[in-house]
Amino acid sequence: MKKINKVIIIGVVTIGIGAGAYMTFAGSSEPVMTYKVSEVLEKQIENQQKFAGEVIPNGIETISFDPTKGTYDLAVKKGDEVKKGQLLFKYNDPTV
Repeated sequence: MKKINKVIIIGVVTIGIGAGAYMTFAGSSEPVMTYKVSEVLEKQIENQQKFAGEVIPNGIETISFDPTKGTYDLAVKKGDEVKKGQLLFKYNDPTV
């Protein structure tokens, strides 16, 4: 009985080692992706330039609202920089 137990244990260990070796060396056939890693260094920039001056707009447009078209919602606030064609306001007219 002892000899049979010894043979069974040796067989199980051998099968385990064989299965582990197969899993290790066979693996998957998918290609492994490699990436280059670089260390990023932080550096304080000492060359700062300060300028003094005044900002002058290119032009000023006067916009008036027509109260007969209903209420309106403003899309910009005072001091916002706007571009040509940008929505400034829209009317909310429940009759339309």
